[in-house]
Amino acid sequence: MSVELVQKNAQIFTKDQVDLIKRTICEGATDDELALFMTQCKRTGLDPFSKQIYAIKRRSKNKDGSYSEKFTHQTSVDGLRLIAERTGKYAGQSEAMWCGDDGVWVDVWTKKSSPIAAKVGVYRKDFSSPVVSVARLDSYAQKYNGELSGLWKTMPDVMLAKCAESLSLRKAFPCEMSGLHTEEEMNQSDNDEQSKLNAEIREKDLIIDQSKTINIHLELIENSKTMDELKKNYLSAIGYAKSTKNKEIETTFTQIKDRIKENICEDK
Repeated sequence: MSVELVQKNAQIFTKDQVDLIKRTICEGATDDELALFMTQCKRTGLDPFSKQIYAIKRRSKNKDGSYSEKFTHQTSVDGLRLIAERTGKYAGQSEAMWCGDDGVWVDVWTKKSSPIAAKVGVYRKDFSSPVVSVARLDSYAQKYNGELSGLWKTMPDVMLAKCAESLSLRKAFPCEMSGLHTEEEMNQSDNDEQSKLNAEIREKDLIIDQSKTINIHLELIENSKTMDELKKNYLSAIGYAKSTKNKEIETTFTQIKDRIKENICEDK
């Protein structure tokens, strides 16, 4: 990533925002783990409050049989697309294609059985041909007791296509995306005796995640000290509210924003 691009899109965080990230998004992180995550946010220009990038604590088995927990940085395929778009060299992608055991590639998957592979091409303006990657089901699928689990069981074609696109995006923009992986690519890391536990944790997190995220945005808006900071925090909050189609919380965000705006104006 060029120096100019880093300076243009780098995330700038206040001390209050960093403290909030440590209490919520990176809860339980050491100072070094938090610093590493903040550096990744600034390097990529992704916003953790908008779920463009997040820290996931994963349990891994050590050689002695014990388990340890480490934070990994993950993004969504939309986050990778955003990074690519900001380079000014991203020229779109090809339609996803899938194949079964017969090796015949099709542009829509209609079979009841899962595809065994998917491929997606990414175009870059300064490349003469697209960067194409193939993702195999056996390499990425999340399984429990030998069977597909989670979203890999209900929509394996979509999950495989996301993995293939993520691979192509990283190959096309290696400097900008090194070290960043999507959740779909990391699901296979749960294919051990911890799979059930991790699935239960994610299910619980889904229940509390929306409430937790709403509270984060509310706190950011209420702690805004300047009009620029208020605008940034409000737009981030509204973007989240619209993504969840939650009109009620969208109205709440707006009401609080108006109240804080009045306070800032009075202070001046």
